[in-house]
Amino acid sequence: MNIAIRLMQLQDLARVVEIENSWSYLSKWGEAGYRAVMSAPRVYTCLVAEDTENLPGSKAIVGLAVVANLIDDCELCNLVVFPDYVAKRVGYRLLQACLEVAQHFKIPRMLLEVRQSNTRAIEFYRRNGFRIASERKNYYANPSENAWVMERTVEVA
Repeated sequence: MNIAIRLMQLQDLARVVEIENSWSYLSKWGEAGYRAVMSAPRVYTCLVAEDTENLPGSKAIVGLAVVANLIDDCELCNLVVFPDYVAKRVGYRLLQACLEVAQHFKIPRMLLEVRQSNTRAIEFYRRNGFRIASERKNYYANPSENAWVMERTVEVA
């Protein structure tokens, strides 16, 4: 397995939505949502992870991330990995790429929201330097659930 991180392209959207739909509890952005963020590259950086050794001569998208580059912080809007690639460091590679985006823009803090029931994600983020900063009541719908707001500092030069 060889994972490469690159910018998301319009031709990736069918697979991106397929990955998103592989997790029943996610809030769905759908193709329109990804098109909207891709149309604002000064604010959003949209990334995909490809397994370049998936099949001879082909590359398979196995994960995605969207980060919003705001004035005082970056917000990790979405990080999703195809189920077959969970625990294979794809999420870690995507997160590291998002932190590099924050460093590039010299933004010293990254925030994210995560469902309080998503213990796997919460532990992943904690292992990668995030801490719980606050709570957002009824942040998620379908099903309704509170979110933890997590944050971490980003080393900027």
